[in-house]
Formats: sequence, C-alpha cells, structure tokens
Amino acid sequence: MKLLNHPSTGDVLDSPRGRFRLLGVSGLGGSATVYRAWDLDNKREVAIKILRRVEQMSRAQQEARLLMKFDHPGIVRVYGAFTIRAVSDGAECETLAMVQSLESGPRFHRLLGGRRNPPARVCGILDQVLDALDYAHGRGVIHRDIKPDNLSLAIDGDQNDVVKVLDFGIAKVIDPAPAAIEFTLPHTGTHEMLGTPCYMAPEQMRPGHFIDARTDLYAVATVGYELVTGRAPFDAAEIGDLLQKKTFAAAPSITQFVPQGGCWVAELDEVLATNLAGDPRNRHATARDMRQAVQRVMATFKHKGPAMH
Repeated sequence: MKLLNHPSTGDVLDSPRGRFRLLGVSGLGGSATVYRAWDLDNKREVAIKILRRVEQMSRAQQEARLLMKFDHPGIVRVYGAFTIRAVSDGAECETLAMVQSLESGPRFHRLLGGRRNPPARVCGILDQVLDALDYAHGRGVIHRDIKPDNLSLAIDGDQNDVVKVLDFGIAKVIDPAPAAIEFTLPHTGTHEMLGTPCYMAPEQMRPGHFIDARTDLYAVATVGYELVTGRAPFDAAEIGDLLQKKTFAAAPSITQFVPQGGCWVAELDEVLATNLAGDPRNRHATARDMRQAVQRVMATFKHKGPAMH
C-alpha cells in the first residue's frame, strides 16, 4: 500500500483529532510506520502510528478502541485515531493513523536481545509487565503477543528501568468475569494462528483452543527466561516440533546459566518453570498471582542474596 502525498518531515496532518506536524520516522514495522510528531493544539510531542497494510484496518481499529480506554503507566497511551487517504493496488482507500504517547525507550530486542541479564533486574522488569497485564486482564483484554519487540525499556533519572507494554493489535477480548464464555472479535479467524511462535503458549498454537490470562503468563515467562539466559526455553526448526516441546518438555533450569546465583535464582527458576507449563492449569491463575510470586523472589534477593543491582 502506498500513501497518497506520503508524509515526510515537516508535513502537517489535519484531522478531527487535531493538527500534527511530523518530525521524522521513529520506527518502521511490517504493518505500520511510526512518526515522531508535534501536537500543534496540545503543545506536546506524540507518536503517530500510520498503518501501511489496509487489510489490517479492522485489527488496528480494535487496538485503538481498546487503548483509548486504558490509563496505566505501563501501557502505551492512545489519545485518538483518524483516517487518511491511501492507495492500495491502484485504488483509493483509507488507512488508520493512531495518536499515541511517545516512548523514549527502545524495544527490548535492541537493548537486551541475546544477552544474559542479572536475575534481579529481570524480576524488576517482569514485575512491571505483570502489573500492566493485570490491568488489561481485569478489563477483559488478553494481549496474545507479549515478546521483546512489544516491550519498551527506558531508564529514569534514578537509573531505574521503566517498562511499557506496546502493540495490542492482535489482542483478544473476553468477559473478565470468571465464569464467562469467551468470544472472538470478527477479525480473528478460527483457524488463524496469531502471535509469535517462540513466545506463544501451546494452547495458542492450536487453533480453536481456549485462550485466557494464563496464555499471556506463558509469554511473560518466556521473555523472563530469555532475559536471564540469553536463549529461548525451547527451540526447534519446525512449528510442530516446537509445539511438542512446549507441551511435553521442561525447559533447562536457569540455574545452569547462573550457577552461583544462590537460593533466589532457584526461586525465580520455579516461577518461570511454573508458567512455562504446557498445561495452563499448572500455571499461575492470574497476572496478579504471578506478580506476587516474582515479588517474593525480589524480597529474597534483598534479604538473602546479593545486591539488587
């Protein structure tokens, strides 16, 4: 898809949501371009995410609707959305532009990818991710694509990590009541596997299987494992083989990679292993439960282990 009058630095986008002067491209993904922009009406710097793939319009509209209702420091903020003219396969159409908070930190894969990180730091990161997911889950939203690319990490003035959860483009909406029946919004097909296989829970890789908060917890545990060890808990060349490992195998203990970590590393290993269980019934029930388990590990760090940083 090619945008009409392709936006460039200095251009002003006029919309019912306001006027925005583009300051430059800050990110380029497979389906969207993100621009830094100046909100001329509210006098603030924002990000404008412009969809490039018109076939994902309904999915992007859902993401905008969801995030406009959210107000949590650990989740990217969407202030509004509007359409702009575009051309797809020679025909005029419309595409979506989302106005959202400008995130100062890079995506995880650029900052932490492939490196081993101190388990204490990883626990602090997981604590923030789980806090954000507890908020989303409490509103009936399952992210379904937690991975390093969808997390940003900034450093505040006190040198503390500040984590935000991004990109709810393939989120699933369910009734948050415990006994509710799940429903799927129209943009998801019953035989479509949505997500990133390395981070997906086994039930998410099987079309038609039940998805709930525990599916996100599996992905969080996978990210935590990768941050500590520098590698994924499971690896296979074929999707079918990967699914078999995720369903029936146990990931190597992180104590193999942090041999002198002490009892607190063993406790973190237990939290990660619990939430990497192939059967979701063996994981923590909620993000809040997993977060409390991580916080107990953090308390052990402070009481018995080496310094947190």
